[in-house]
Amino acid sequence: MQQLVSEGLVSRQAGHGTIVLDRKVDTQMHQIRGFSEDMKARGLTASYEVLDCGFVTPPGEASQALGTPSADKPFFLKRLLKTNGRLIGISRSYIRADIFAEIAPPTAEQLTHGSLYDWLREHAGTEITGGVEFIEAGLAGPDLHRDLGLAPQDPVLIAQRTAHSPARLPVEFAIITYRADRYRFRIEL
Repeated sequence: MQQLVSEGLVSRQAGHGTIVLDRKVDTQMHQIRGFSEDMKARGLTASYEVLDCGFVTPPGEASQALGTPSADKPFFLKRLLKTNGRLIGISRSYIRADIFAEIAPPTAEQLTHGSLYDWLREHAGTEITGGVEFIEAGLAGPDLHRDLGLAPQDPVLIAQRTAHSPARLPVEFAIITYRADRYRFRIEL
């Protein structure tokens, strides 16, 4: 029983007995992958709900991460992330504007049914091959709790990623907020 508790499969509480918990999705951290590639590798089905997309004035941290002037307006994508139809997180991505110098950006429809990284590779000829990701714990807060179906004080995992091309050019700056009750990171050392 203790093994099941340590693996996060059951919870034992005095007065409540043993409770079977929903299984969390594990993400391994040895290579960079988009959400759909990551879920597919685990035998899960990824789906999305686009909340917003278009060219925007970015926050300073996005301009800095992308190495672009603050006057540049990157393509912004905000969407809910789901596995097997279950809400798991929300992603806010900024893609450098010069990627779209000769092509139109993806539509909300395209991004509802597919991977952003696949779209960038297939339509823009831009491959994501690496990057840097920081992970920290936080609270859902006033901005995201409704979208995630949480209370403002509920815990979340926040991944902040700068993804780059083979030439190490920053392509995407993303902030991905996961429900802590449905997601965890796994790092093999």
